[in-house]
Amino acid sequence: MTALSSIKNTIRFYMLMVLFAALIITLMTDYFFSNYLLKPFYTIIDKKINLVNDPAHYNYDNIPTSTDDFKILDNSINSLMRKISTLFALEKQFIANVSHELLTPISVLSTRFENMLNTPDIPEEHENKIYASLKTLNRLKVIINSLLLISKVENNQYLKTEEISLKQEITDIYEDLEDRISDKNIRYDLSITQDFKFLGNKALIHILLNNLINNAIKYNVAGSFINITGKLCSIITN
Repeated sequence: MTALSSIKNTIRFYMLMVLFAALIITLMTDYFFSNYLLKPFYTIIDKKINLVNDPAHYNYDNIPTSTDDFKILDNSINSLMRKISTLFALEKQFIANVSHELLTPISVLSTRFENMLNTPDIPEEHENKIYASLKTLNRLKVIINSLLLISKVENNQYLKTEEISLKQEITDIYEDLEDRISDKNIRYDLSITQDFKFLGNKALIHILLNNLINNAIKYNVAGSFINITGKLCSIITN
């Protein structure tokens, strides 16, 4: 009986080992086989779906696969991205064209209103209405310029860099906003001891600084002051 029990235990042990080995082999086979079958799908996700937000760099090449479902999925995504890219380009072109077409009549109207204000003995009621119309035209001009800015950024027209003088940019902005500063009786002081020059996109830097100074004027109280100071502490070079 002892020998028989020993044989049974040995058989059980080897059967468990065989079952355990078979389970491991089955799991590994399923894992590698699944990866092999789904490899085209993962490639589609990596090279196609992850780039849907960047139509300019989207890859329209078909993913190599022998599975019909994956081929249909790949072709459907390519077809959808072509439509999106076309509509995206038409939208940007439309915004740019409309913005340019609207700026011309706005400039003409602004000039005419300003000439009307220079007319002697203009009634105060008419003067107030003209000022209100000019204010509306200026707001409309800001909206159109914002649309143009978005269009130019999306078209990568702001990739060009040039040398920018920080002091000169702030001085130019002050000259543009001098009337607003005077209207609120704000004292303006620019104290930049050393001019700082750097490489960047001049148009975008001008917009950034203009917004900062414009907000300082807008949210400041009448009779206050704006002080812009600058000091070059160190220069970092590669």
